[in-house]
Amino acid sequence: MAACWARFQSDINEGLDQTDAQIFGKSKYKKVRDMAFIKYNPLYWLTLLLSVPFFVLGRWVHLTCGQGDRVRDDETETEYEVRAVWVYGSDSFFVIGLVYATVMAISELADGAFQGANVAAFAIDLAIYGGFIFTNTLLLRAMRRRDALMMKMQIAGTCAFASATIVLMAITLIGVVGNYADGGDRNASDSLLEWIFRCILVLFYAAMATTYSRLWGAYDDLAPRPLNEVAEKDGSDKGLVPLAPHSTRDKICMVLLASFASFTVTTLVVVMFLVDPSAFWEATTL
Repeated sequence: MAACWARFQSDINEGLDQTDAQIFGKSKYKKVRDMAFIKYNPLYWLTLLLSVPFFVLGRWVHLTCGQGDRVRDDETETEYEVRAVWVYGSDSFFVIGLVYATVMAISELADGAFQGANVAAFAIDLAIYGGFIFTNTLLLRAMRRRDALMMKMQIAGTCAFASATIVLMAITLIGVVGNYADGGDRNASDSLLEWIFRCILVLFYAAMATTYSRLWGAYDDLAPRPLNEVAEKDGSDKGLVPLAPHSTRDKICMVLLASFASFTVTTLVVVMFLVDPSAFWEATTL
């Protein structure tokens, strides 16, 4: 119990440092945050409230996979940013979204309403939230291994999904403009708040893809490190070693990663052209 409490306090402190570094810069945040106009600024504390808990939740989600700390002893700043800001931060939202979607599906099933659009919405939630938690777990594994192939698969999949959301937003906007041009009821259009959430969602995935892309060629000139007990015991994991062939588990992970990308893109295409683009927004913006 004492160890868990100590870990929790350590995670809170790191979350505070990480948030302050993002706001004020890594070289200035320790001095700036002690200033009175920052310490007593409600906007500053609101930012912490919207950041630190999600960092901690995301880290504890990945602790179950042994991914709660640095990917390697020589973890780079870019790798830390990807891990702490994007993987932990996004997966906390994905976990919340997945729990919410599951609770709603159970409730609809109990009421006999789990059919049609509700099933489609749950499938979208499961594909996106569950899929991203899984692929982010593989992303951290690829970072630890310095696995260039798996890393590029991750980045390509994330960029493809971000591009699909941008296209879906464009299709939605074209539909709204077309409705207005045809003399449709403007009062029937979605609220401003809904559009704000949609824009945030699109920008979020675009920013995630952009950040991940910084690691595209990071491991091309470096030999990956094997993940096995012998390498860790004899210390060979501390230096660069030749890449062992991908294990059966690695190949299975790659197949699952490719399957997730295919299923997600297929789901988006179906939503775009066979159902209604609003189904995607209703599913992903709670």
